[in-house]
Amino acid sequence: MDYIRKNGWIQNIDPSDQSKGNFRNEETYWYAVGVYFLQQIPISEPTSWWFYAAIHGQYVTESAKIKNKNKYLNWDNIAYINQDMIKDFPDKSIQEKYWDQCQHGTWYFSAWHRGYLVSLEKLLRDVIVSKGGPEDWALPYWDIVNEKSIPFEFTAEAKFIFDGSELKNPLYVKERYGTGIDNRVNNNCQNTNFFTSIKNIIVGYGGGKTNFPHNGNFTGKLESNPHNIGHVEIGSENTDNQSGLMSVPNTAALDPIFYYHHSNIDRLWNLWNKMRNKNPVVPNWLNGPASMGDRIFIMPYPNNWEYAPKDVNDVNQINVQGENYSYNYDNLLEILKNMEGIDNQLSENENNQPELLIATENVNIFNTKVFQPEFSSINNLQLSKSNNIDSNSKYFLLLEGVKGTRDSNIIDVFIEDKLVESIGLFGLSSASNENSHHAGNGLNFSIEITNILKTVNNLNNIIQSVRLQLENDLNKDSLTIDRISIYKL
Repeated sequence: MDYIRKNGWIQNIDPSDQSKGNFRNEETYWYAVGVYFLQQIPISEPTSWWFYAAIHGQYVTESAKIKNKNKYLNWDNIAYINQDMIKDFPDKSIQEKYWDQCQHGTWYFSAWHRGYLVSLEKLLRDVIVSKGGPEDWALPYWDIVNEKSIPFEFTAEAKFIFDGSELKNPLYVKERYGTGIDNRVNNNCQNTNFFTSIKNIIVGYGGGKTNFPHNGNFTGKLESNPHNIGHVEIGSENTDNQSGLMSVPNTAALDPIFYYHHSNIDRLWNLWNKMRNKNPVVPNWLNGPASMGDRIFIMPYPNNWEYAPKDVNDVNQINVQGENYSYNYDNLLEILKNMEGIDNQLSENENNQPELLIATENVNIFNTKVFQPEFSSINNLQLSKSNNIDSNSKYFLLLEGVKGTRDSNIIDVFIEDKLVESIGLFGLSSASNENSHHAGNGLNFSIEITNILKTVNNLNNIIQSVRLQLENDLNKDSLTIDRISIYKL
């Protein structure tokens, strides 16, 4: 069967039908049924909601808990969770096999999450069918660019009724502080026509080349926006500067809206491929990090499914335990709305060598919400030669080694007082942790600034007008950037 993932924001339930409470979307109603019953299973069982959240990342074991941080980040302080469900853990060997797998800041980001969604979708469907739901149910998506408000069923006003009884709505999360999405979230990532990176400096659509990074530092365009900034805006933070669940990787998958957000991210990748953009064909990507001696991608359902990017490369030919699994998205072309035309004709040709024009000399330390970097006088030769903009070249502003202790923040990057890009700091604290997989190297972002440079046509003016602005005050939180640089390609 070819399953169809539908827009979860569409109202397709007769308002006079109160048998489902006041839910407005049929597919979301059955999603709530599946989530509700998975949440009644303790974390010790691999088919529980809590186990699946821990696959993405967790702050529930003693070794993983955040120390001296806002205490709600640790799962045993989250009101949304029935604490009886997370008292008894599976064996440590099971934890090491399945938990803390999510891929961020890596070229495996989109492929790992596709397998994660497929596994949970199949598990949910089996529960839904057993409760009288449709056999063709598939995981809906939330198109956050075109539908700015959170779907009604995930709000406090939604009333959930199953089998004649009103139950606690499993889709409403008190620790979700965002109310919607603003215009900084966009689909401009679709303009990038190369998947990985150029010399691991200019990062493409899917992220930089890595091994298995639970918290990597080469953030691809799809992951940066709309993924990261969507996470931050949905999770947001409360008046005590505590991050919502969706704002932090190791709590994000506890929130049911996580899977609607990621279904949309998967939809974007699917559309990007349909626009004749190619995924990598090199063995290290196709065969995944296990081929390099690192961890394998594995889901408990169905039947300990081991997979690599080659198994989830095409939504019409997903290899699940040797059997084909197929799904598609409704109205794919609608996503072209609010998108610019494809004009980025870069490639991953190894002969492309980015040229460093200028960079800051010292670590950039944020002490206020607005920061203007001071570029050094190094590379004066390149700078003088390149001051007049080359119309045949591309230019990039890089934020290298962004480190800090607060994920629920956004950096707005301005040049000539024009907003060029917004960067959600989802995953910042984990990527900054010196004990993490990448030794606390932080996050890296590359922002194309070619168009604004062509308008200004003077690199010196650009250098003097770069300004970074934070969404929220730092208070006692830290934020540094190892280097801010401009490259020409």
